[in-house]
Amino acid sequence: MADYGLFVDLKDGFKPFEITDKSQILTKLLSAVSPNLKQRYHSFTIPEANKYHLIIVTKVVSRLYFVSNSYAVRPLTLEDIRIEGNQLKFSFDKWGIHWYWGGSGGGVSQQGRFIYDGDFESRFQIDVYGHPKQATQGDYGLFIGGLGNAVEITQQSKLGYCVFRKKITISANGIYTIPNNVPSIDKSLVFIRPTNQNAVVSISRDNKNIYSNAQTDVYVLVFTTDFTLVPADYGLHIYNTKGTLSYSSNYLPFLVGANITLTQWGVTAPFARPMLQANECAEMIDRIYQDWTYCRASGYCFQGNKITIQPGRNLEWVFVDTSAIDYISYSTPSYVIDFDLYF
Repeated sequence: MADYGLFVDLKDGFKPFEITDKSQILTKLLSAVSPNLKQRYHSFTIPEANKYHLIIVTKVVSRLYFVSNSYAVRPLTLEDIRIEGNQLKFSFDKWGIHWYWGGSGGGVSQQGRFIYDGDFESRFQIDVYGHPKQATQGDYGLFIGGLGNAVEITQQSKLGYCVFRKKITISANGIYTIPNNVPSIDKSLVFIRPTNQNAVVSISRDNKNIYSNAQTDVYVLVFTTDFTLVPADYGLHIYNTKGTLSYSSNYLPFLVGANITLTQWGVTAPFARPMLQANECAEMIDRIYQDWTYCRASGYCFQGNKITIQPGRNLEWVFVDTSAIDYISYSTPSYVIDFDLYF
């Protein structure tokens, strides 16, 4: 425990939470959803970007589709994801978008068809979060200073908060549904860490259901900025000049983690026990049975601080042209936080 700061015990069976001069609390600034498929290059303006240190959190960056009216399968992937000034920029991969629109001179003319549509036709999503560079002049609130760093929670803060912290149990090939009273679940970030290193855990695109192929306990955190804070009977509350609650110690804040790139071979996270932002970042092809296969959601396997992307829950049972499936590898950006800060 640090020598000074704000120490919060929510009495929910988990460890008390510390906010010290080393804490960097995030808020969501932008959600870039469903970019125009007729454009390869995209740019979105980040509100108040100059006031924040900016962090990219990817959610859905790769989809599988059939080329034209064929059963040839290709991925369409967002790449070169970056921030330039106040702009979030990225592009569709060259050949993915080329063949999605039928290519040229290849004898095909129709637009590609996403293998798995559901209610998310053409949906891709990238969020941008930030933590303030400095407090606004004239602000009031909680200020914690230290050597070379400081954290401020002021009446102008727009923080990301934890609205669900729980250890759940999922049976083999089972589903856990997040309770309906969790606010703005479809706009949230869901972080997971299973205890069974052989379990492959995935989550539905609307964030409401968690799946596992093996029995396991799973630690779950849900963070959101898209809800109204409700004051508790005790704790620290900060109100803005409009009389609206802008901070409550009844909610744990979303702290800075680290960007990683997931692959089939695994990536080592910078924390001893990382928790992964577990949205369906990609769609994957499973083993093929006589020209039929499952299109699967991306799933995640944890071994210590190593995380591997693997085929997760079934999305669609489809016929494919086995002679026209490119070898599909996955190099998918994602985001992790430190388990030991929250549990």
